[in-house]
Amino acid sequence: MSHYNDYMYASREATSAKGLANNKQIAQFHYFNPNGLESRRIKNNDRVSELIKEGVVQSGWGWAYGWNASTYYTDCLRDFAMMKRVNGRRLRVILELLQAQVEIQEQKIAEAIA
Repeated sequence: MSHYNDYMYASREATSAKGLANNKQIAQFHYFNPNGLESRRIKNNDRVSELIKEGVVQSGWGWAYGWNASTYYTDCLRDFAMMKRVNGRRLRVILELLQAQVEIQEQKIAEAIA
């Protein structure tokens, strides 16, 4: 496969990170793909914004769990997606931390709705 085809598969067509050839493709999957972690984080941020506008939660949620929460992990993931070679250990750590952040967002949103 060419580099373009690898990128298109990882960023558009893949449904999970399993079976991707290298760390760069895994980073591209989680940053660009609609099934990746970044997409889940953006959806959660939008949901937190909706809850704030509806008055269900206070505006501080935007800072704690929403769009103003730390974007460091996302910035690192974007950098990895653009690199030629990605260090596997660094990628795994960032993915674990981003996964934890997304899960906390989803947990807090579920608690606010219930």
